[in-house]
Amino acid sequence: MKLKLINVLLDDPTLLLIDEPTNHLDIDGIMWFEHFIRHFDNSVIMISHDREFINNTVDEVWEMEKGIT
Repeated sequence: MKLKLINVLLDDPTLLLIDEPTNHLDIDGIMWFEHFIRHFDNSVIMISHDREFINNTVDEVWEMEKGIT
């Protein structure tokens, strides 16, 4: 999983769509990825339940709920 992530990041994406990025990373990987996201100049849309990771990496949080139909 780490190699796949690195491969994607080496392509210099303009948008990252990430679902639970810390699930398969050890603490060193999480710290490296936090640093990467903080210095990433493009857009990131991320789904995560890792509150500490979110607090350390994002400027804005959107919460979505299932609406009434």
